[in-house]
Amino acid sequence: MNSSHQAVSTIALIKTPFIFILTFLKNGARQTYYAIARAYVFARTGSSSLMIPWKNVTFVGDLKNLKVGHKTHFDQDVVITCKNQSQLIIEDGVKVGSRCSISANLFSKLVIQKNTSFHSDCSLVGDIQIGRSCLFARNIFVSSFDHQFQQEPALSIKEQDKKYPPTSRPVVIDDDCWIGWGVAIRSGIHIGKGVVVGANSVVTKNLKPYRIYGGIPAREIGLRLEFSPPQHLKATDPEHSPYFYSQLTLNNQSYITDSKNWTISSPLLKSGPIEIKTVPSLMPAITLQTAHGVIQGHWKNKENIIFTITPDDLDHINGTDSFVNLNFQSEQQIQIKEVIFPC
Repeated sequence: MNSSHQAVSTIALIKTPFIFILTFLKNGARQTYYAIARAYVFARTGSSSLMIPWKNVTFVGDLKNLKVGHKTHFDQDVVITCKNQSQLIIEDGVKVGSRCSISANLFSKLVIQKNTSFHSDCSLVGDIQIGRSCLFARNIFVSSFDHQFQQEPALSIKEQDKKYPPTSRPVVIDDDCWIGWGVAIRSGIHIGKGVVVGANSVVTKNLKPYRIYGGIPAREIGLRLEFSPPQHLKATDPEHSPYFYSQLTLNNQSYITDSKNWTISSPLLKSGPIEIKTVPSLMPAITLQTAHGVIQGHWKNKENIIFTITPDDLDHINGTDSFVNLNFQSEQQIQIKEVIFPC
């Protein structure tokens, strides 16, 4: 055992000596080693409710940049890598199947949000953001990295990889997606909310919300629903739930923001006011993020906030499809009852 391992063991033993003494007496040195490893990872990740078969999970890299949520489950022979100043965040209730590999390296950031699950033999590498309640079948590959092969084509690809910095184009998979068996997702892809991707597909372009895709390359083959945001969203209308797009959770008759950054989907906008009606609040600062900059919201009262959209703003908001996703940032959690758009 080297000095770093001795230091880790010593720290763990000092924190919980009685647990380890009892464990050693009952189960011997091997179980005591696993108990030390558990305490060390608990201390570094801040989690106290991991359900892990520890002897079958390998952690590689710097654990201080690894965060694991509560009630997260790793099955056998999982490899978790977080190194080279990368970040790896696994939120509450995530389930990771046997022989999966999750790797944040080369200064990347990998985030898996709440209640997403992976079957066995999946591989995730690089800058990846996966939304809530997604389903991944077996044998899926997702990577943000590409090999260098065109910088100096006469050189081997491995030589070019060594000579030139690696390229990473983030992959984003929104909430409630089902990715089928054997799917490969290339770098730079954005998969919209509610998408289903059929088995053995290869995803080479962005996928629109609530569509069904399949094939090589993946193409649209069906619809889950016709994604068409209405001008007036109501939290009390179940058919409007897809358009409270991300980081918003229904609670009674309003949507609560789960984080400082949240998204609402709207029809294509015209100049005018976007009005958000909330449960009475402390009127936190809220901004609408655009490619041009930010639009500051102005509170009319404790329940109504207005974002005024100008013709110049529209050039940096509206997309080419029949809808646009509006990205907001708020200082505090709020509860949204209704949203009215200028259309």
